[in-house]
Amino acid sequence: MTMANSAFGAGVIVFMALGTAALAYRRGHSLLPWLTLGGLIPIVALPWLFLTKPKRQPGEQPPAGMLPLATISFLAVAGIIGIQVVSAPATIPACDNYFAQSDLKNVVANSPAGKAAGLSIVTLTDIKEVSKTPTEARCAATARMNNTSVVLMDYRFFIEAGQLLIEAHWH
Repeated sequence: MTMANSAFGAGVIVFMALGTAALAYRRGHSLLPWLTLGGLIPIVALPWLFLTKPKRQPGEQPPAGMLPLATISFLAVAGIIGIQVVSAPATIPACDNYFAQSDLKNVVANSPAGKAAGLSIVTLTDIKEVSKTPTEARCAATARMNNTSVVLMDYRFFIEAGQLLIEAHWH
């Protein structure tokens, strides 16, 4: 785990704890137990908080600022998770990975040769990983095309300039 991932994880825990505690305090509960519970197991704390009765008496005003604090905390959690998802580096998939196969089918169908002949892959069988490094995977498979032909497919997944690219050849 990298230092950045640890910082993101700590940020999520802190903001989840703060948001849960702010909502609990607004509903009349003690701050410290809900701060702890919200940080350790928010998936239990939040439903429990809303399924139990508030401890605040009817007509009693909730403390000012707790709802905005909770809202900002939960938005911060969403932002941290969003940043982590967007900044995730490209990774090389396994040759037989479902999404890799789907991407390969799209590459073939949208290639100049695929468009000109109206070709697309129907199924891939006998998928084999020929070689794999951290930045490239070379694969081979048998492809049944939509024109009923069966072809040998050589393809590779590689990372260039931080992007996952696919190159395919069939014969």
